[in-house]
Amino acid sequence: MDKKLGRLRYLCPFYGFSFIPKLSLMVGHPGNRCALITDAHSPCRMEVQELIPCWERCTSFNKLEMKNDLESISENTRVFPEKVLCEGEEYSKGISFKEWLDYLSVPLFPPLILNK
Repeated sequence: MDKKLGRLRYLCPFYGFSFIPKLSLMVGHPGNRCALITDAHSPCRMEVQELIPCWERCTSFNKLEMKNDLESISENTRVFPEKVLCEGEEYSKGISFKEWLDYLSVPLFPPLILNK
């Protein structure tokens, strides 16, 4: 359970987000969106297959062919998780994607991706 969000958060940094590539922003939404699917309605492919969403096991996007795209997202993207404001803030300035990975304790490149 994520205490700040008040709900379960899966171990995937892209689950529950929309990604706006031109602005390098990931915006949190309740639901099962996958930020890496940007051209259509984007439910998590693992969840559609009745699997528990987990970045380390994502065969759709956690693969070596995506490494350059994932590195670019990691370097340039601001993340705006829903309901995460610092005390006294009227609006969120977001956090870097790297901070988001640290918050979730999820590596962008798990050891298995490097072997694929």
